[in-house]
Amino acid sequence: MKRIVPLKGRKTFQEVFKRGKRYAAEGVRISVLRLTRDREQQVRRIYREFDRGRDIVTGITISRKYGTAVERNRMKRRTRAIFRELLPGMAPGFITVAHYDARGEALRYAVVRDRLAALLKRAGVYETHED
Repeated sequence: MKRIVPLKGRKTFQEVFKRGKRYAAEGVRISVLRLTRDREQQVRRIYREFDRGRDIVTGITISRKYGTAVERNRMKRRTRAIFRELLPGMAPGFITVAHYDARGEALRYAVVRDRLAALLKRAGVYETHED
């Protein structure tokens, strides 16, 4: 069964932003980086039971210009919920970071979910999964 592993560490986030492919929609961007052996070892240092064939590594960043701290935390919770919802269709072996800026403030949950799903499809990380 797949599971989501949160991305940790400033260096890893910076590497994803620097070397990853970027995809954007209004208010939300994602950066996607394929897990190589070196990056997998970095993740294993944090998560001893990391399984490349099962675990999906995700991170969330939000601009300080995005509302108040309460609104930023709410968006992080929503994004984690969206990742859990999309989990069955997500491919392991990638590090995915979602980033929100001030333009995404007024977006509703369904709109954010649809935009994230579309961006993940474009990146090749997600395929529609029908139960």
